[in-house]
Amino acid sequence: MRRRALAALLATGLMLAGCSDDTAAEPDEPHELAPSQPPVEDPVVTVDTYPAVVDPAVLEDAPDAGTRLVVDEAAQVAVAWPDLGLAPVDTVLAERVRAGVAAYRTAHPAPAAGTPSTSELNGTWSLVGSAPDVAGVLLDTSVHADGTTTDTWATTWYDARDAAVVPNSALLADPARFADAVTEALAGQDAVDPVSLTTVLAAGVPVLAFTENGELFVGFDGHQLAGGRTGRITVVLPVEATDELLSPLGERARDALVEPTLPPAPDGAVPAPGGEASGGTASAEATGTTEPTEPTGTGEPAEPAVDCAVERCVALTFDDGPGPGSADLLAALEAVDAPATFFVVGQQVATYPDATAAIAAAGHEIGVHTWDHKNLTRLGGRHVEREIDRTATAIEDATGTAPVLFRPPYGATDPGVLARAGAAGLAQVLWSVDPDDAAPVELGAAADAAELTRRVLDRSRPGDVVLLHEQRPATLAALPGIVAGLRERGLVPVTVSTLLGTPEPGVTYTQRPTG
Repeated sequence: MRRRALAALLATGLMLAGCSDDTAAEPDEPHELAPSQPPVEDPVVTVDTYPAVVDPAVLEDAPDAGTRLVVDEAAQVAVAWPDLGLAPVDTVLAERVRAGVAAYRTAHPAPAAGTPSTSELNGTWSLVGSAPDVAGVLLDTSVHADGTTTDTWATTWYDARDAAVVPNSALLADPARFADAVTEALAGQDAVDPVSLTTVLAAGVPVLAFTENGELFVGFDGHQLAGGRTGRITVVLPVEATDELLSPLGERARDALVEPTLPPAPDGAVPAPGGEASGGTASAEATGTTEPTEPTGTGEPAEPAVDCAVERCVALTFDDGPGPGSADLLAALEAVDAPATFFVVGQQVATYPDATAAIAAAGHEIGVHTWDHKNLTRLGGRHVEREIDRTATAIEDATGTAPVLFRPPYGATDPGVLARAGAAGLAQVLWSVDPDDAAPVELGAAADAAELTRRVLDRSRPGDVVLLHEQRPATLAALPGIVAGLRERGLVPVTVSTLLGTPEPGVTYTQRPTG
């Protein structure tokens, strides 16, 4: 397990007027982490920066931990969050996500079938602290509607000593003194309304976390302190000031970021040397992992040589992994001796690098499905590049092989997105068969495997690319019948690259070209 805090990506690098110059610069490469920064001597105020975060791969080593997912392709909803295997904090996180999804669906009903959604809800997460006695989670939510994007975020802290979720203020020895320090740091900023600031500080700031140097990081929602398009204002307080402001719990929370270890165990067991927690057993279903597998460096499908110019080939593809259940899906594919192509989400790859390596080691193909499943057509060019490049790098780090395929979330693409995929050396792969296994389904919900099998078999023809999704019980249950039915019809399951021959970067494929 990599025991280190990761410096966060800097979204804009924009400084507010009158602030210190002690701030991180935007990374030279979109997928790179922001370089380490020296401690600040004075409070620093920026816009759209991030606190330091813990390597999410810590969850792959944690008993009973995993990730959860809500995806609604029609309504363009994709929200992920961690499940630490701790009932108090897991319940709070799940309720917050579900409330947010319900509110979004009420305000933005799904369009009629076949009509693209004009709105989008995207939710990601980060660990901002991980230790046996404390853990912190940052949920980051973005809603795009009516041509504007609204970003909100919030930290949730869990004190394992009391087995309770605590407010951000519990990290502070004196909330009033903290409010004075933040108010002083923001004094004179034209973008900050003093009345709004006072109100927010009294109610509690949405984000309280730390930098890699142990400085207190304070985050506000976009438009929370002022109207207009200011973005999310953040304040970093120097270490000396932070030392004076933190409560004993706050000191433990900071240590859990600066020197992270496994998060709290469900039974309170303390991790033993080597990273395993005593008193708990991790299951493949809970962690989404198999035994750690070293990258093979080949990434070549282990399928027999198939010439799809001669054979009647069909490519099965799986989106949105890896995650809980990936090991089960790999076992199911092995049982029916079928290769597949996995279009993976970068954040999940970072959380489950061993599971990603296991996919490649089993002979399956891996492609890019962006970092956090955003609709790329609504993002700026550099943001699109970051979504693609950061994910491609995570895949290569986990497997030893650079990907050559890319699938945009929701199939939403345009010439700009395609050009950036091509510049990254990726062919764009959509699909020709969609059995709709990603209807509004939350991870773990039941669905009809028999109907899903019927749809795939009725719609599949030679040369087709079939769209399926990981983390769907119905998809997993349907897989044996799908593969058997395809073979009964004389169709041969293959990877996308075997189907297409040699996919060309910057070219869009929905199925095997004819002629």
